[in-house]
Amino acid sequence: MSLGENIVRLRTEKRQPQEELADLLGVSRQSVSKWESDVSVPELDKLIKLSEVFAVTMDKLVKGNNITIETTDGTGRDRSKGEEPTPFLDATPSQQTKPTRGNRTGGVLYLCLGFVLLTWLTLYAGTGGFVIGFIFALPFLVCGLICLLATGKRTALWCGWALYILTDGYLRYATGLTWHAIFATPYWTPQMNYMRLFIAWMQFLAIVLLVMVTMLSYRREPLALDNKAKTLYIIGWITLAAVWFSWGLVNQLYWAAIGPNRVGAQFYTLLYLLRDVIFWALLTALLTASLRLWNGKRERRFETKR
Repeated sequence: MSLGENIVRLRTEKRQPQEELADLLGVSRQSVSKWESDVSVPELDKLIKLSEVFAVTMDKLVKGNNITIETTDGTGRDRSKGEEPTPFLDATPSQQTKPTRGNRTGGVLYLCLGFVLLTWLTLYAGTGGFVIGFIFALPFLVCGLICLLATGKRTALWCGWALYILTDGYLRYATGLTWHAIFATPYWTPQMNYMRLFIAWMQFLAIVLLVMVTMLSYRREPLALDNKAKTLYIIGWITLAAVWFSWGLVNQLYWAAIGPNRVGAQFYTLLYLLRDVIFWALLTALLTASLRLWNGKRERRFETKR
């Protein structure tokens, strides 16, 4: 295994984008790409920094023998040989296992705001105060947990996804409105309330924006398309099509079995929400994988021409 392949493997296992690794080493992303393509070789000082970032010895970085990354305490050891980490590796902190200071501060702040809002509404909102307080405090609590648990730079992105799902669910239960109403745009009348149609379009545009931002955020991540990955890729697209096109049949069977009672309607709303979450998650993952594959092929062609 070449040095470039070792760098790709170690960086992939740490889920570290090329841009982030380049920032840690003080080089450009193009330099990292050339190293991984074996077009050029890092200088000695950069090799030392690479071994510290990946928490492996220089020998394992260059030769790739029994590479093991310890992501819990920032040390690398060869468990197959029972090796203990070297002193300089013990002093190297993990780069990806803990949230940043900004994430931790934001998480604590969001949780405090959520609990304050929950307590205040529970005490002063009268009947149903706890339920109302929980509904309004939930976005702060969820974002707080995401900030405390997230280890990368995409905390805002995951908070955006969480807020969208919570808002979508609230609108479905409170108003019965979903983004699916956009399909009725040509047939919408003033009696149906154009504000509801506007909200549906805003929901749709918001989810499209989240999908695009997620794709762009992960477009530089390496992706190896081996036989297993190809199989999963094909199964993913088939599953996505099945989720979308089979919903009409599932809808008819459900209403025929349960009927339009209140409990059944609430369950149906939850089922509908889960279906949409699965659909958008699958679509985002597949489109992101496609973009990563396309970018990877383009970079390899570019490096080959050079």
